[in-house]
Amino acid sequence: MALILMRSIVIYLAFIIWRNKMSIKDLINVAAERKPADLLLKNANIVNVFTGEIENNNVVIYQDTIAGIGKYDHAKKVLDLQGDYLSPAFINGHTHLESSMLHPISYARAVVPRGTLTVMTDLHEITNVCGLKGINFYINWIEKLPLDMFLMAPSCVPSTDLETSGANINVKKLKAILSYPRVKGLGEMMNFTGVIKNEESVIDKIRMGKNKIVDGHAPELSGHDLNAYIAAGIYS
Repeated sequence: MALILMRSIVIYLAFIIWRNKMSIKDLINVAAERKPADLLLKNANIVNVFTGEIENNNVVIYQDTIAGIGKYDHAKKVLDLQGDYLSPAFINGHTHLESSMLHPISYARAVVPRGTLTVMTDLHEITNVCGLKGINFYINWIEKLPLDMFLMAPSCVPSTDLETSGANINVKKLKAILSYPRVKGLGEMMNFTGVIKNEESVIDKIRMGKNKIVDGHAPELSGHDLNAYIAAGIYS
C-alpha cells in the first residue's frame, strides 16, 4: 500500500456496486466488450491489496461500477494513466474526527489526496461537550464532503457517573441518533463497569444497537469480566 505515495497522481476507486442503478445485461455486455464502457483507464499499475501484486493492465467502468480488468480498447472516454498506480481507497474504520481539531471540509482536504475516501467516526468528544448540536453539525456537512462519512452513535455521554459533561445522551436521544441513515451502530461502550454490573440504563443502550454494530472499549479487562462484557453483544 505504500506504493500509493510514490506517485504524484493517484486515482482511487471505491469498489461499490449499485445494481439497481443499471441494467445487469448492459454491464455484462460492457464486460464482454460488446458495448462501449463509459470510461477506459489504460496502462494502469493496478495494486492488488489482497495478494500484494502489481499488474499493469486496463480497467473499464460502466456508470459507477468496474466492469472488467484486462485488454479493453473501446470506451466513450479514454484516460491513459501512463503507469500511475490504481488502488482501492483507504477506509478509516475508527476515528474521532473532531479530535483532529479540523472542520470536516478541512479534514477532507487533508485525507482525500492521501487516499482515504471513507471514514467511520465516533463523535463522542463533541457530543460530550455540545450534545445533539455537535452531532447535527456533522450531519449538516456529511453530504457535502468529497468522501463517504459514517457515524457511530456516542454510547457514553457522560462516560461514567463520575464525569462532568456538557450533555447527557439518554436512551431516547440515542434512539433518535441511531435512526439517521449514516449511523452504523453504537459507539465505544466505555462504561464497561456498567455493562458488567448489568446496569439497566447501560443495557438499554446496548439493546438499542442490537441490529447494528456495537463497538467496545474495555482496557485491561480479562477473565469473567471480559466474558460478561462480550456476552452483552459487544463484539468490535
